[in-house]
Amino acid sequence: MPETVGGAPPGSSGTANYSAEIVQLIHTNRLAEQAYHIDAHLPAILDPQVFVASLAKNWLPRIVLVKYGAEAVGLVYTCEKVIAGLRSGVIHGDATLGNLVLANTEKREVVLGTAVDKLLESRHVRGLRFLVPPGGYEEKIIGHAAASRQLYLSPARAVWNHASLSLPSSYEEFLTSVGYRTRRNLRYYRRKAEAAGHRFVNHLSTADLAEAVDSLRTKCTFKRSPFAVSRFYRLLTAADRPLACGLRTAQGAWLSVVAGFYSEVSAMVLLQLNNDIEYERTSLSLVLRGYLIESLIRAGINEVIFWAGLVGALARYATIVPGAGVNVDSPALAWSFVRHAAKYLSPVFPTNIREDLGWIAPR
Repeated sequence: MPETVGGAPPGSSGTANYSAEIVQLIHTNRLAEQAYHIDAHLPAILDPQVFVASLAKNWLPRIVLVKYGAEAVGLVYTCEKVIAGLRSGVIHGDATLGNLVLANTEKREVVLGTAVDKLLESRHVRGLRFLVPPGGYEEKIIGHAAASRQLYLSPARAVWNHASLSLPSSYEEFLTSVGYRTRRNLRYYRRKAEAAGHRFVNHLSTADLAEAVDSLRTKCTFKRSPFAVSRFYRLLTAADRPLACGLRTAQGAWLSVVAGFYSEVSAMVLLQLNNDIEYERTSLSLVLRGYLIESLIRAGINEVIFWAGLVGALARYATIVPGAGVNVDSPALAWSFVRHAAKYLSPVFPTNIREDLGWIAPR
């Protein structure tokens, strides 16, 4: 869709009593204290250390600390894309799971507005790439900030990312809620696994998780790189309430593993690895997910979120978390040239480079 120069009336994205700073990576440890000062019941998804640990190697944390006078009142979690080892000036933030702004409810708008103002004032920032709930306050604040500076604001586009599965009060109720074939498969493949001597391990130690992931990483249909695995380890280590369970044979060999973390009354699944190559016809993924759901229900968890989506038999019963991509760009001639070059030249590059250039010139 064509871009327009932001023309909506500027919003009050900040006030004279609010200030902000972009915290450098070496200082993120002190943010944990600030975060717990802002919210004593800090959910894992808004923990600064969890956020930093979640970033891939081609992203740099750009956490914005917002103060009212001398008091810390909010944190906004963004990161900067790195391309070919160089800072791109493109800032990304994802609000679809409520994981962008840490602040009291009545201060979230002014905290986000102040943070966006700070980012746009930085001489290193050339563009913003936010994923927000459709029609939410985030979209309004970002639009007002773009309008007040006459920046390019691309129309919001629908983006589908994470998946949420609601859990009832009992596992039997969950089985009743799914279709006949799915219910049959959950029961049939669990009985088959138990008959073969496979056993479910509900709580894995750090050592067990490392052993399971190392064993399964190359036995999956979609293999994971060593860096991707180490990234998950960092994230789980940073979380106060890690989630890790698995399925293993009677001899102790690992068949499947799930890892993530708990956040209040929900659970976030970040990783699942299955030995699909040696156990192709045993539906290991479905068996372990059945055990996982049963254990979560017993623990009082009412929702499980699958990071980056859900595939397989349970996908039809999950709700896709809706998102809107909102892009803001500097009108500077040099940046406009870079964006147009990235748009027209990206088709000639390999997939990984095209994905990087897509952050400069989203389609």
